[in-house]
Amino acid sequence: MIFRVFEKLNSMMECDSQPGTGSDVNQGAMEEEKYWREYWNRYDDNVAVDHNIQRWTYETRLAMDELLKDAELNCLHHEAVEWHQKRIAHLRGCDLQQDIFNSSGHRHSREVKQELETVQELHEAA
Repeated sequence: MIFRVFEKLNSMMECDSQPGTGSDVNQGAMEEEKYWREYWNRYDDNVAVDHNIQRWTYETRLAMDELLKDAELNCLHHEAVEWHQKRIAHLRGCDLQQDIFNSSGHRHSREVKQELETVQELHEAA
């Protein structure tokens, strides 16, 4: 069932369709691109740092380890992570998504890389 949901989401979010055909999910974003770029440039300063959520890391890891002891949940988790990694890679290849990422000036690429490494480590530990 969950894979049918992912397949449906995947088909709904394809970025390969032609603009203006009515099936392009990015059409609205393209029409408002100027607004969103201005918004991004104005508010995405990355000056506030909040590490409060890290206090839950240990408890979250314990709970996740407990849930992943179940063979079916473990399998579903790994399949979901794999699907999302593929989806992220696909979206990064889309022109509009790449434009948005490039417009940020890669200001946060180091933080993103660190976050991806942390996620990968957690996934491998599971």
